[in-house]
Amino acid sequence: MSKKTTSKAKASRVISEDELNEIVSDFFRVSVMSPEAFGIPGNEWLQSAETFQTSMLYANGRFQGLVPGLPAGEGFGGHPGLVYRLLMCALCYQIPCIGISISGKVDAEKNPLTYEQKEKMLEHIVKQIRRESIKIILKFVKKHGYETIPTKQLRQLLRERINSIRVEFRPLQNPFTTVVGFKKKFEEEGTGIDSLIMVSALEAYTTRDREGEYNKYEHTFDKIVGTGEGKVFRSVHFLLTSRASGVSGLSGTQIRELILDSNYEKLARHLLEANFTTEELILDYGTLIPTVKKGLRVQLSQGEEEYPVILQGWMMTHVLNDLEKLRELREKDPSSLTTEETNLLAELEEREPFLLDFSGHSDQASSSTSTSTSSGRSTSSGRSRRSSKKNNGKRGSSSKSRKSAK
Repeated sequence: MSKKTTSKAKASRVISEDELNEIVSDFFRVSVMSPEAFGIPGNEWLQSAETFQTSMLYANGRFQGLVPGLPAGEGFGGHPGLVYRLLMCALCYQIPCIGISISGKVDAEKNPLTYEQKEKMLEHIVKQIRRESIKIILKFVKKHGYETIPTKQLRQLLRERINSIRVEFRPLQNPFTTVVGFKKKFEEEGTGIDSLIMVSALEAYTTRDREGEYNKYEHTFDKIVGTGEGKVFRSVHFLLTSRASGVSGLSGTQIRELILDSNYEKLARHLLEANFTTEELILDYGTLIPTVKKGLRVQLSQGEEEYPVILQGWMMTHVLNDLEKLRELREKDPSSLTTEETNLLAELEEREPFLLDFSGHSDQASSSTSTSTSSGRSTSSGRSRRSSKKNNGKRGSSSKSRKSAK
């Protein structure tokens, strides 16, 4: 069969519900959860072929680690990584609803954001991760040999299923009041809920006579789970991850240190690698900087409105440097490349469409990367042009001014 005929056959076939379920299940089990996670006591239900269409997912936290410390393809890290796991778990097991409770406690030094600020930021993070997860799954499908799957159709099916997952936020109260409040909200809007699945990280034992980690929420919901009078859920499950794995991204402390050191270059790199580059997210993280600085009683030497400009300026610098590096690697004799250079070349080629789009050169062919990189240094990006009026043309701030920003 010719390539043309194969392509037509691929485009004409319809992806069945079972095929879609198999794809998202394989993706979740292979790419989202680590092999070790399936061996954690309490995670046995993850191996079930059952779906959980009358369940709700739940997670809570202070949400200090809002900066993604890992690239998108590695799970984002921090609290964005938690959001990602929640959405992908819901996608895999056909769970219709997610409830996230956020601590409203404000601490000037360690937790300076208000509940309202965190909720708005998390809404934007959820929106971006919905979009990015589709791209991540499509890459997984391509890599793992689903050769007959029509990409356009799969993209649409994934978009429909991911966007159908409802995500609600509410202030953290006691666990009973919080989960019952979510259940009531979901049921008022037409979704029957009879079981609870909580996503949480294990805690390390703090006493000398105990080693390892434990699930601190194991018996939290015992009084409201079961059958009979006063019971709210028929069952409770936990999706547990180990803090001992060391793959978690940036902590709240590390984020504060980056901001305290005015290390916006590194902060911008983390956002860029996670593809957290929408205007609303850049504004969110630009607002986070002065909020943290004020909490730490550090004097601002920039106007608050300048920090999103500084972040986007550093993003542009990283993008142009990456495009320049891509050009240099392509010009080298392939046989002379080291293993590290070969891997970097593959990584940059995969990200090239994104890099060109961010730099405002998405209409140029890859063969003109060299031209686009050099000309991009004096040309506003497509994103910058769209927001130039709002920021009075300041987003293209110079490298010198970024380095001196505090």
